[in-house]
Amino acid sequence: MPLSPAIKKPLLVGASAGLLHVLLCVVVFASVQFSTDGQAGFVWFAFFALDYPAGSLAYELLGNIGPMTALIDWWYTIGNSQGPNIRALVLFGIFGSLQWFIVAALVAAALQRLLSIRHRGKERG
Repeated sequence: MPLSPAIKKPLLVGASAGLLHVLLCVVVFASVQFSTDGQAGFVWFAFFALDYPAGSLAYELLGNIGPMTALIDWWYTIGNSQGPNIRALVLFGIFGSLQWFIVAALVAAALQRLLSIRHRGKERG
């Protein structure tokens, strides 16, 4: 069953915003991972502001649970020195991107609705 344009366009905008956020997270992850600066990981703090409140909630609720701790331990075991880097990629990559998908889709739907109401008003007048 095909989606109506009223649903399809906002979903496309939301998916685009979410994908851009994931790509930004991957670029930051790679730059921190391959940096020789010991303080490179501090760039993730910008995501607390960018992804508020989803990023903060994800860190608070999921940052130290068993699977996340196991992932960080595994990351150290295979020879990586940036354990918090993988945690930030997972949490901000999933929850921040989901937040930006939702925000962008809602804004696109609201604008689409507003423009259609405005357009109908001009047709009548």
